Amino acid sequence: MSAAIAGGLFATPAYAEGNRTTYVTAWQIQNESSRWTDNQVDSKNTTVTFKNCDVEEDRGSSRRDAHISLRRDVFGPDDHYGQRANPCGGGSSWSVPRGDKGDFYFTLDRINGKRVLGIYLSAKPVYINW
Repeated sequence: MSAAIAGGLFATPAYAEGNRTTYVTAWQIQNESSRWTDNQVDSKNTTVTFKNCDVEEDRGSSRRDAHISLRRDVFGPDDHYGQRANPCGGGSSWSVPRGDKGDFYFTLDRINGKRVLGIYLSAKPVYINW
């Protein structure tokens, strides 16, 4: 009985491998998040969700969205898993092949559909699940 209980205490959870809660402040396009390590021990998608966004461009606009890309840090050009729209309050999701282990990050590619410097995005919290 005690072996069964001890085994249950150390069982692998049935949810995503990892997660992090962070924030972004006054990001412009081309900013990069910090890295996280995904060892691909599960089959869950990688997701990034922005909440409580603020865009410093046009205070009269209610539009608050970003386009972000998931990347894997490798020697040479980093692997790119595609760009996704990330409306504030919504999320972006990527399916990463099981063999692609390593350090991942996301980049900010567009703010409110624009790819220009001088527009700033802040969001708190930002949820990352992998």
